[in-house]
Amino acid sequence: MSQHSPNLAGAKVMLVDDNPGNINLLREILEPDQYSLYFAIDGEKAIAVANKVVPDLILLDVMMPGIDGFETCEMLKKSDVTKNIPVIFVTAKTEIQDLEKGFQVGAIDYIHKPVQAIEVQARVRTHLELQNSKKTLAAEKQKAQITLLSIGDGVITTDAHGKVEQMNQEAETLTGWNHKEAQGLSIRDIFCVSNNTQTLIDNPALTCLSKQTSLFADTDVILHPKSSKPIAIEYTVSLIQDDQSIIGSITVFHDVTLARQLMEQMDYQAKHDPLTGLINRNQFERIVQHALQEAKKNSDEHLLFYMDLDQFKVVNDTCGHIAGDELLRQVTGILRNLMRQDDTLARLGGDEFGVLLTNCSLTAAYRVANSMLEALREYRFVWEDKNFIIGVSIGIAMVTNQTESIEKLLSRADNACYAAKDAGRNCIHFFADDDEALLKREGEMEWVSHITTAFSEDRMVLQAQVIKAIQQPNDKLHFEALIRMRDVEGNLIPPGAFLPSAERFSLMPTIDRWVVRTMFSWLGNHPEFLQRVETCAINLSGHTLCDDYFPQFVEDQFKLNNLSPNHICFEITETSAIANLFKANAFINTLRDKGCRFSLDDFGSGLSSYSYLKNLPVDYIKIDGFFVRDIATDPIDYILVKSINEVGHAMGKHTVAEFVETDEAQEMLRSIGVDYAQGYGIAKPMDLTELLKFHF
Repeated sequence: MSQHSPNLAGAKVMLVDDNPGNINLLREILEPDQYSLYFAIDGEKAIAVANKVVPDLILLDVMMPGIDGFETCEMLKKSDVTKNIPVIFVTAKTEIQDLEKGFQVGAIDYIHKPVQAIEVQARVRTHLELQNSKKTLAAEKQKAQITLLSIGDGVITTDAHGKVEQMNQEAETLTGWNHKEAQGLSIRDIFCVSNNTQTLIDNPALTCLSKQTSLFADTDVILHPKSSKPIAIEYTVSLIQDDQSIIGSITVFHDVTLARQLMEQMDYQAKHDPLTGLINRNQFERIVQHALQEAKKNSDEHLLFYMDLDQFKVVNDTCGHIAGDELLRQVTGILRNLMRQDDTLARLGGDEFGVLLTNCSLTAAYRVANSMLEALREYRFVWEDKNFIIGVSIGIAMVTNQTESIEKLLSRADNACYAAKDAGRNCIHFFADDDEALLKREGEMEWVSHITTAFSEDRMVLQAQVIKAIQQPNDKLHFEALIRMRDVEGNLIPPGAFLPSAERFSLMPTIDRWVVRTMFSWLGNHPEFLQRVETCAINLSGHTLCDDYFPQFVEDQFKLNNLSPNHICFEITETSAIANLFKANAFINTLRDKGCRFSLDDFGSGLSSYSYLKNLPVDYIKIDGFFVRDIATDPIDYILVKSINEVGHAMGKHTVAEFVETDEAQEMLRSIGVDYAQGYGIAKPMDLTELLKFHF
């Protein structure tokens, strides 16, 4: 459960999104904070619900059928009932024009998809606190007005020369002077005021008398009482006149210290991260924008750091978010101590930090970055009985008069940070236009576009590779479904070309769902062939293992295609299972209860394969092809495969050898006792139409 203020429990938060999955995700993130949650799946329903319940905060999707998020927000702001409800857009849109449009129609903030739980919780909490502060401020103002009506403001009257004639009790209290002491003295001595820099200003009553005009001040005015601390006030000064002349002045004033404090608090909260006390992304970008403008004007050079902690997720997953929050606070303290006096440190969200080094050379920037690297490399985070090593990846980009825009600048620093992670983490990467690592990343990002286009143009296809039972051959088919992509000319693109990019940029859940949907539909349309099928193996990514809604999706596809779960075996890699062990176990158990089987792919690639195997309820283990390919010529590979097979059988699992390319290798695997073989020596990948006719 996330940390939350007790006064926020019960706050009304409305979630608006046409995708129920997105609503459920936000609901799961926000439920621990005990908010009262309301839901709508389109703009019309959102407006109706908002007018009925008047929520304290609305999280609003942009892309929706009917009226979109922008129109919905605009309509909410036109209604007297809902115009004061703060709106946060939750969207995948990142273009500056989209952000500007959102703020133009009345939004106060953005949360970008895919959402991060800690970011959603922090932003919702911050804006609810801001809303509470606004309500508190409004309530205090109303209370002050009622109080003034009942007991009066401070009131001081003077004669035409500025000599004090009368003071009420409130004026006595505020100034520290009693009426008898003050009477006859100059109001300059009694009502002593300054601006917010503590510089004394001309007495407003004397100014009013000399210029023969009324005065009003509601900002940046400080009253200095006789024997107490200065206080913030608002005042009005008016002339007192009879029929012929000015006979004096009247000064009316009241204490606005609390209101000023609340306003300062609201301003602080709007600019700072509530967890670390650092400035937030919005304020950081304002500061960077200003630095960029100064660089263009004065040819200054600054350096921008984009920093990402390397092991933060491990701490969160192992010890919970409370530990993660404490880690972020401790890291903030370390980084603060390494900053130069005029530099800026910000928390950008999650485990990401930003640093702006003003008027700094690249050499000096590297010194600062290396000091941060070394400090976090030596740092150990201790939580209860656990000890963690934390590193940081740092991307650096220069701010010069040649920098095109803040968007380009932030993107360069972000890409450089990714390159640092790709280089092994806990290192520094400087952005350069001819940087091979960044060019590689850009190439991978291009694949994302190709994949998306291929889906829209129906150029994704499935193939199958047969898996052979080599101990007790039977007529039943065991095969693996394999995804391929065709280019615009119809040529097949192997998965190794595009799946790494899909994995990196979180497209695998979409691909996995497409494979399941397409394969299940094909099997359902070939009932006669299905009678020959023992097992159809389908690969799932690590991202899909973390998708709480995927098991229900699979169950729906079984029902839709009238397909028995007994025919399906889902393959998950050893590395993805280990990385998400708790999720993997829950995921596997959910679908195994429905009748599905599971295979652990690439077994042996991990450093602790055996220790994890006993905790994973799988039916098959697929021995990593790296050990199988040369089994006929490499005695070490032979021993490793034999060992894996024996351990697998001892645990009641069937074994499958990958990359079987020769008859000799197949025979050796048979002698060892491996149950199944897969590879070009058994059968090459083939179209599904060929699979219909396949026989050993």
